[in-house]
Amino acid sequence: MERRKLSPFISVSPQISVEDVGVAASLGFKTIVCNRPDNESDDQINADKIKQAAERNGLTFKHLPVVSGNITDDDVSAFAKLMADIKGPVLAYCRTGTRSCTLWALAEAAHLAPQTLLDTAQEAGYDLSGQQSRMQQRFEQSTADTSQANAPSVNKHTVVIVGGGAGGQSVAASILKRQPQTDIAIVEPAEAHYYQPGWTLVGGGVFEREQTKRQMRDIMPKAAKWYQTAVSSCLSSNASSSKMVTKLRIKVWL
Repeated sequence: MERRKLSPFISVSPQISVEDVGVAASLGFKTIVCNRPDNESDDQINADKIKQAAERNGLTFKHLPVVSGNITDDDVSAFAKLMADIKGPVLAYCRTGTRSCTLWALAEAAHLAPQTLLDTAQEAGYDLSGQQSRMQQRFEQSTADTSQANAPSVNKHTVVIVGGGAGGQSVAASILKRQPQTDIAIVEPAEAHYYQPGWTLVGGGVFEREQTKRQMRDIMPKAAKWYQTAVSSCLSSNASSSKMVTKLRIKVWL
């Protein structure tokens, strides 16, 4: 049996024999999944014989056949649902293992970066570069759906400053002094502001640390919108010849 590990949960293989089922059981596999339609070739061992062997060895058997070169979105969804329901470790097989590996990669593209999946498949001996654009599309769609679900409302500002320390406050004040109508947002989770440039004097014994402390709400520019939260990540950046637009996903601490 030529098993190729993709993750601790699943390995894939070319067509297995009845004898291979006992080997799979001895290796700790709990479920066998066949992704090959019956009667695909004359020398093929059809699914019912593998199922009988699996049952004799105490393994679960699932038959999810897909047509070579024609894996549909419905096939991927069915595979993802199956993986969520069955007990692992799983051994999935088809004629060469490529279909099983492709189903796994497309299903995992909902939450794993395409390059990670391509590299994993390559290490297992499968070249899925032809599926890269499809994986990328599924990854981006899943990311967009998650962002929309987690962020029911979107606030837009002309300038977003991440960090309300001395640097962030100075930049905001400078912009507002020159352009008072600028729509500025400052993202800063802390309630207290420390004037860190003064800490050299604290270290020299001139000031006490508490003397450099102010409440953030007292020193925040009144014309700026303060988000007392943290930035989780930068979702995307779109550049044009005239300006850079950056969209940020904000993680709100409730």
